Amino acid sequence: MAVNCQRCGSQVAANEWFCSFCGKERPMCPDCGAEMDDEQCKNCGIPRQAPCGNCGLMIDGTAKECPNCGYNEAEEVKEKSSGRKKKALALGGIGVVAYFVVSSVMPGPGIIGTAVGAVVAIPFLSWGGLTAFYYNRKESKSEQRNAADLSKGREQNKTKEWREMEQEQRKAMLNAAAKGVSAAGKAASSYAEKKKKDEQVEQLSEQLDETVEYAQQQEQEAQAAKQQVQEIENSQVDVPKKCPFCGAKWSAGWGSGSYTKLGPETFQCTSCDHTKDFS
Repeated sequence: MAVNCQRCGSQVAANEWFCSFCGKERPMCPDCGAEMDDEQCKNCGIPRQAPCGNCGLMIDGTAKECPNCGYNEAEEVKEKSSGRKKKALALGGIGVVAYFVVSSVMPGPGIIGTAVGAVVAIPFLSWGGLTAFYYNRKESKSEQRNAADLSKGREQNKTKEWREMEQEQRKAMLNAAAKGVSAAGKAASSYAEKKKKDEQVEQLSEQLDETVEYAQQQEQEAQAAKQQVQEIENSQVDVPKKCPFCGAKWSAGWGSGSYTKLGPETFQCTSCDHTKDFS
């Protein structure tokens, strides 16, 4: 039963377990049409087919060992980690021996030798224990792994056209992101320029207001000075040409000629010393 690929829409034939265009694994069981997980059908239990992690032959996804090349990930991991676990145990043994040797040769109270021996032994014991624990965990995880490699099946079935299409899509996304960043940069620059111009306009407006205020103040001061001059002019009294008492000639001008100004409207003749108030 052929189905359409959920990723690219291409048709996946009944005997294909991966899309021959984009490498997506078959989503539906070829026998009952139910949904499949990474290893088998959730309904009828038929195992998914995937390439061997070593030789690439299509085998059952639930197989722990490849029937063609004998590949068994759990066994390989055990073989590789066996030597390392032995080295870890050897390190632990060195730590124990170092503890007894150091604690026995240290002079003084026994507690000092015990403490020094522990300090010397702990790095060996810790490193050996951690190494053994790491490889035990690795072996435990490998026992859950099957010989079939689903990721290898995906990669084997990705065509050159699909890879090129993916590259073009990534380029398009990067170009769109670059344009977005560029547009954001231009918008930020435009905003900064507008803000700068607004600040300059505001500064010029403040300077103009200060200039107008200063001009108004100067105008007010000029008007006040003019008013004072006018008041002074209005308060001035015309000086007679001669003394009203002795007839001595008085010349025009304040404080000059043959009279003395005693006040704004009071004058004294310098010839006869008479005082005259013209108010």
